[in-house]
Amino acid sequence: MSSFLIKRSRFAFYAFGDSVSEKDFEASEFQVLLSENKVVFEFKLHKKLDYFFFYDEKKYYDTYVFEESFVMKKIISVLEKVPEVEYYKLRIIDTTVFESNLTTIKVQSNAIVFQAFQ
Repeated sequence: MSSFLIKRSRFAFYAFGDSVSEKDFEASEFQVLLSENKVVFEFKLHKKLDYFFFYDEKKYYDTYVFEESFVMKKIISVLEKVPEVEYYKLRIIDTTVFESNLTTIKVQSNAIVFQAFQ
């Protein structure tokens, strides 16, 4: 398994779902873990308060949006290296690990959207 660092320092993203409104979060240590047919996007929530809000509503979030241009370019670069991947996963770490299987990754001009519809 190989890994690529997206961004070690702080970055912002937001998450929302049908039954929960949009919330902004800060994270760091964003990396991508690659295996033969799997890509795992992994990062750590930066603040304990972010984790508290995320943890209580994590089962309701199904959309994660990244708008920082540096992060977007790095994600696109990694996705271009592995065009035939069967399986994408999002892993958010703090005192516990939250994982979600991604069903869609949308690359837009001003954002990258991860969707985890069940």
